[in-house]
Amino acid sequence: MAQQNMKVYYWLQGFQSEDGDPKNNDGSWMQILINRMQNDFVSTSSSSTTLDSETAMSLGSNENVYFYIEFAHPNFSQDLIAFKPEVPETGFHSYTVSPFDTGGVATGKIVLSDGTSPKELIQNNSFGSEYKQKFADWANNRAFDSPVVDYIDGKCPKETFCHSISPTDSTGKPVECRNWIWEVRMKKKIQRINTGKVALTIQKLKKRICDICMGKQMRRVTMFNKGEVSLTVAKLWIDEGDLEKIKRYIRETYKDSEKTRIAALFSPKENPVIHKISGEHTYTAARDWLKKEQLKVGATW
Repeated sequence: MAQQNMKVYYWLQGFQSEDGDPKNNDGSWMQILINRMQNDFVSTSSSSTTLDSETAMSLGSNENVYFYIEFAHPNFSQDLIAFKPEVPETGFHSYTVSPFDTGGVATGKIVLSDGTSPKELIQNNSFGSEYKQKFADWANNRAFDSPVVDYIDGKCPKETFCHSISPTDSTGKPVECRNWIWEVRMKKKIQRINTGKVALTIQKLKKRICDICMGKQMRRVTMFNKGEVSLTVAKLWIDEGDLEKIKRYIRETYKDSEKTRIAALFSPKENPVIHKISGEHTYTAARDWLKKEQLKVGATW
């Protein structure tokens, strides 16, 4: 158990430039990537597919940003960021974790076998900080013989976490790995009021003030830290050509007062998290790094 506690479960998010996805030929991918490097998850709207899925599953339209836990998906990984999360063990959770791709469930690409509705599956399998123990128990004891390597490589598990989802199709062939890769949904707009070490969401503060005004709570109000996630960029794997495009975009777009600071985020010399990719797939390099990081503290989660 001590080894499991030492693990950092990195949250990964992939990006496609216009070379990887023609829909991004307006250059918007560059601004999104710059925003992500600054922990800005609010400025960009989600895709129409994501918005439709969120509405159908009552997840809050355009309220979430999504990550895969410890997994670099080849379809989303021309440029790729690994975030190191600080996840409070107690308090209000501004994120939830599910042991499958919720968008795939919402769109029917992930097929449910036992009559459970997509909405029920997501409602019954959305976890807070307890996801760490649930993930470790599943990967180590039920799913894989070599948990770290097999999961990161997207190998088919012996069983999925949710029995409503089969790891294989009717012919016995493994289905797509998004059926069992764990996903994070983090709220985009967690606004905080900081009073020293105190942080309280705007919504909670308004409710507390109303309670006091209505005479429901006349004693002194104590505000607690509500446990928002803190994310640090641990690594950026970026295509060599994309890196040059972003540098040019920064020079042409940002004012002089911001240009130097933003450019430094994408300088391998100034920012040690930058890993420039040339001649290989980004997701391959990312998976190799993840395995090395996790195997440092043992061969299980």
